[in-house]
Amino acid sequence: MVQEHDPEPERYYDWMMWKLRQTRKQEMSDDPLNSPTDDVTKGDLSGWLQANNSEKPFISKEDLYRREIAEMQKTNHTLMMRVKEQAEQIEKLEKKIDAKL
Repeated sequence: MVQEHDPEPERYYDWMMWKLRQTRKQEMSDDPLNSPTDDVTKGDLSGWLQANNSEKPFISKEDLYRREIAEMQKTNHTLMMRVKEQAEQIEKLEKKIDAKL
C-alpha cells in the first residue's frame, strides 16, 4: 500500500504530527534529486520526475507509534545510563572529600 496523498490537517496536534512526518521525510531523503538546491537550469528534469513518481511504502500509524516508542525507550536508556555514571562520579568525589577530612 502506498501513501499517495498526505494533506495538511486543520487541527493543531494533527498538524504538528503531519509537520514532523514531513521534516523526517525530508531529513531521511538522501536523494540529491529531492534537494531544494537542485540545479534545474540544466534542463534535464527526467530523473527528478522519476524519483517523485516512484512508489514509497506506506507506514501505518501503529508502526509509526512503535518506532516513536522504541526511539523514546532508547533515549530513556541513554539518560538512565548517564544518571548512573554521574551518581558513581558523585560517590567517588564524596569519598575523596571524606578522605581529605
